[in-house]
Amino acid sequence: MKPSQVAEALNVIASRIDNSENPNFSLVASDINAIIANLTLAKKKPKYQQRGKTVFPHTSPKVKDNKDHFPINDADQARNALSRANQYSKVPSWYDGSLEELVNAVARKVHSEYPSIEVSEESKKPGKGKGKKSSLNPDEMATKLRKIAAAIDASNNPKLDLVIKNIKALL
Repeated sequence: MKPSQVAEALNVIASRIDNSENPNFSLVASDINAIIANLTLAKKKPKYQQRGKTVFPHTSPKVKDNKDHFPINDADQARNALSRANQYSKVPSWYDGSLEELVNAVARKVHSEYPSIEVSEESKKPGKGKGKKSSLNPDEMATKLRKIAAAIDASNNPKLDLVIKNIKALL
């Protein structure tokens, strides 16, 4: 809500109170709470601004979808960014450039932010992770999937990030 809209809405509420012999204060409170809710929403930062350091911030000219990509707030995230960039076999729809440019940009940014992380020449090649097979045999994978499913069933509020991480670890 723009400041002018807030002012207008408050004036409308004030006028309603002035023009009524017996104003309904529960309606007034409801209207004021609606304005407060709008202001609170407007005050919150969008999620894409809360990701911290990223290789491709939403403001990058290479980003088409106005979202941050490849967060690198710590060394683990930086290693993960390297790994994820190498799993692409074609340019993602959100990126404006070649796959090689994307992988090289991730490698450069990770190295500049975390010099202790060794970025090999292999890590700079697109598609390195393509075709990777699980080290688990089908029975082991099925057993692990059932365990993850049981953990989800046992939890009232499963943490989706952890569930996704556990499933991805099987791949």
